[in-house]
Amino acid sequence: MNPPPESLKLLLWRVFSRLRTELDLPVGVDEYHLLLEALENGFGWENRDSLARLCETIWLKNPAHRGFLRKALDEAIRSQIAMIDIGEANKEKKESEVPVSETESKPREEKKQEPPKDKPQEKKEEPQKQPQTTSEARAQVETEAIGQVLDLNLPEMATLPDTGVPAGFLLDDSYLPLSLREMKQSWRFLRNPVKGGSSEEIDIHETVKNIARDGMFTELSFRPSTINKGHLLILVDHGGSMAAFDFLADQLVASARKGGGHEDAEVYYFRNCPQGYLYKNRSHVEGFARTRIWLKNRSEYTAVLIFSDAGAARGNFDSIRINQTMVFLRELKSYIGKIAWLNPVPSYRWEGTSATEIARQVPMYECISPKEAMLHAEAWRSGLDRSVQILKGKPQL
Repeated sequence: MNPPPESLKLLLWRVFSRLRTELDLPVGVDEYHLLLEALENGFGWENRDSLARLCETIWLKNPAHRGFLRKALDEAIRSQIAMIDIGEANKEKKESEVPVSETESKPREEKKQEPPKDKPQEKKEEPQKQPQTTSEARAQVETEAIGQVLDLNLPEMATLPDTGVPAGFLLDDSYLPLSLREMKQSWRFLRNPVKGGSSEEIDIHETVKNIARDGMFTELSFRPSTINKGHLLILVDHGGSMAAFDFLADQLVASARKGGGHEDAEVYYFRNCPQGYLYKNRSHVEGFARTRIWLKNRSEYTAVLIFSDAGAARGNFDSIRINQTMVFLRELKSYIGKIAWLNPVPSYRWEGTSATEIARQVPMYECISPKEAMLHAEAWRSGLDRSVQILKGKPQL
C-alpha cells in the first residue's frame, strides 16, 4: 500500500491537534505516526466510518470521546471541501480576468472578411493538450486517494493556489535540531545500574573456579543482575514564547519514555518559572506542590532536566523572572543534586537576556545536534548529550 497522501495527512493532523488541545488527551506524535503507518498497511481505507474507527482505536482510551472525534473529523472534511471550492473559484476568476487581445477589442464591422468561396478554407489545427506535469499528476493521485477513503467527490486539483485560507502544517522530526533517534540514543546513556539478585547469564569464570576449588561440579554460578535505579523528572516550560517548541518538548518526552529507557519518567509543566505548583498537563488541571514532588523523589538516583528558553526567545532581561528562578533552583538543589537545563534557543541569542544570568546558576546547554556541536570549538556532543552527562553526576563539559 502507498503512503497516505499529503492532503489526508494534513486533515488528520488537524483532528489530532484538536484532540490534544481541546480534550487534553495524553497522546503524543508517536500515536499520530502510528495512525499513518496503519493507513500505509491498508487499514481504514474502506470509507469514512472505517477511518473514524481506526482513529478511535489508536488515539482514544475513553469511549466518551468518540462523538467529539467524529465531529472534528467531519468539520475537517468540510473545511477541506471549502478550501477546494475557494481554490476553484479563484481559478475561474483569474481566467475571466484575462485581458482582451487587440484584435478582439476592434469593432465588429472591422472583423476580418471570410475567404472567397472558391478558395479552400484552411483547417486550423487544434492545439495539442499539454501533458500533465509531475505536480499535477501527483495532486490528481492524492485527490483520488482522499476521495476514496472519505467518500468524497472532490475536484481534480487537491493542491490549491492562493486560496487565502491557512492550510496548516505537517510536522515531523526532520526540521528539529535533534531527531527522535538521536534523542533516544542520548537518553540511553542516563543509567544508574545497581546490582540486585542474579541473572540468567552463566558466569563461566566463577563456575570453573568453584570446580577447581571443590574438585567436582556442583552447581552453576550466575552473573549478578543490574537494575537501573535512575529516576528522571522532566520540567517543561510551555505557553507564550515556548509555544513554538511544544513539538520539540513532546519529542523529548516521548523519546525518554519510549526507547530511551525511562518509561517511568515524570513530566511536569510550568509557565516561565516554576511557582508553588507544577502540573501534569498543559491545561494546568492536575497540580502538585513542588516541595511535595521534591520530597517524593528525594534520592541520589533522581535527576531533573529543565526544558525552557529562560527568557531568551523574546530577548528580554527580566529581573523578576531571574530572582524567581534563583529561588526555585536553590530550593531544588537542597533536595536533588543532579540538575541540567536544556535551552531550545541557540546560545548566541542568550547574551543580554535572562538566560545569561540563569546559566550562571545551573549547567545550561543549547539544543543542538552532534553535527552542529562539532562546529563549536569547545563542544563535540549535542546539547542533550551534555545534559545527560550532568544528570549522571559527571563534571560540567
